[in-house]
Amino acid sequence: MQDILRHWLFRRGFYRATLRGAVPTTLAEIDLGTGQGDAARGAIMAGGDLPFGGQRIAIASGVWSTDDPALRRHLHGFQWLDDIAANGDAEAWRRGRELVVSWLASENHWQSETWRADVLGSRLFRWLRHSRHLLTLDAGPSQAFLKSMAEQARHLVRVADEPTGQTGGFAAARGLLGAGLVIPGLTRARGRGQAALMAAIEHQVLADGGHISRSPAVQARALRQLIDIRAMLKAAGEPVTGSLQNAIDRMAPVLRLWRHGDGGLALFNGAIVDDAAELEALLADAVGPGRSIRNAPHLGFQRLKAGRTLLIVDAGAPAAAETTHAETTHAGTLSFEMSIGRDRLVVNCGATPTGDPRWRNVLRATGAHSTLVLDETASMALDGSGGTTPRRPRDVRAQRREIERNQLVEMRHDGYAASHGVIHHRDLYLAAGGDDVRGEDRLAGGDRPSPFAIRFHLHPGVRASAAESGSVLLRFGRSGGWRFRAAGADLRLEESIYFGDGSRRNTRQIVLDARHDGAETIVKWRFQKEN
Repeated sequence: MQDILRHWLFRRGFYRATLRGAVPTTLAEIDLGTGQGDAARGAIMAGGDLPFGGQRIAIASGVWSTDDPALRRHLHGFQWLDDIAANGDAEAWRRGRELVVSWLASENHWQSETWRADVLGSRLFRWLRHSRHLLTLDAGPSQAFLKSMAEQARHLVRVADEPTGQTGGFAAARGLLGAGLVIPGLTRARGRGQAALMAAIEHQVLADGGHISRSPAVQARALRQLIDIRAMLKAAGEPVTGSLQNAIDRMAPVLRLWRHGDGGLALFNGAIVDDAAELEALLADAVGPGRSIRNAPHLGFQRLKAGRTLLIVDAGAPAAAETTHAETTHAGTLSFEMSIGRDRLVVNCGATPTGDPRWRNVLRATGAHSTLVLDETASMALDGSGGTTPRRPRDVRAQRREIERNQLVEMRHDGYAASHGVIHHRDLYLAAGGDDVRGEDRLAGGDRPSPFAIRFHLHPGVRASAAESGSVLLRFGRSGGWRFRAAGADLRLEESIYFGDGSRRNTRQIVLDARHDGAETIVKWRFQKEN
């Protein structure tokens, strides 16, 4: 009800009058950086298209009113100005200025989605960051640009605590602090930004440095926003609080936990591989501890590394629905990914960057992850069903042991307890030399026979062939050959899909089929390097 009343108020003409005030004639010269844009994307924009989600969107007069919510937020957040800055071409900047003028002409009024705290905070920060280039507009548009920034900042002061976006508090704080430091007369924005920042850190950053969403992609975005805030404060000669620096120092090692040998992110909870160079630059900017952590107990992830072999394991409960978004809450409990050096072997299927509804729940389902699926049922409710308490794993446990450099993680989850009365146990073992990976999946409990499948999705670069011995030979990259064997289930190779780089690619998966019919069912499997 409160939101309905607020939105009714924001739509009224008299509310816009309350945002008016002194129009700045100049801005403080504070270096807000140029961001981690991509020059190639900037070149595409110079040519008249906006790259988004693996597609090119024609920049036309009606581009602001797109029906795609993800594209709409991206457009109105103006993150793409960083790409134009990375390109630096005069034609790219001309295109950027045209879009700002177009936005001022048609979108410079409150709208529920494009004026919410996170989108507005992103837009305001990008306008401030690139104002030197954008203020080469003619006198009329320049005055409208400065006037709009001041009015948007005054509105953001009032709505900074809106629970929008997974890093909304950080985005709002960054925009407010930028406005308070750069726009004369907006000192209130600075104080409001500091308060929003402290509240967001307390709410979103877990004790081990993980982001509450449990998503590698969101972790990277939140860390970038905090680093931007720190750099902005330093450039303005303002003190950097201990809470801000501590959050950066804790979050950077967790982001490293999620990186494979190729430098990209593991595919958990809405993440795609992402650009390795951008991630490296982000971590370099953090200037925190250079090593990843092996165990994030509050986040619920494990990293096992021996020799050239790496396993990254989701050993925690899914994020609570009220703290995250559906796109980044996947039913992948106890799933894992495996890489050898720079070559990925076992993966999850990934996610579409646009949140395409045709694929969203398919890629969120347990079957799109390298773990066990009971009775073709996801280990959590994907559509919010289940009444006031949606079905999801709640009791998820993990214990890590290391014996003579051999690593073992013993895990369990109760995601199938409510629907089938079954508990899933999974043990993962990595030998000290890194050439032997063993797993055991065990189902306990239940009062009716239920089929299950254990899936190992393979990276598209892996060549898999069934051998006469009932094993699977795996060849990939420079890593030579590995062999997969299993006991207690029927083994088959099946087609799969891979969205790791944001677009669909065909690949294969190893599937172990069995039936749980009794107090306990055990399936053992093994990846072993061929001599």
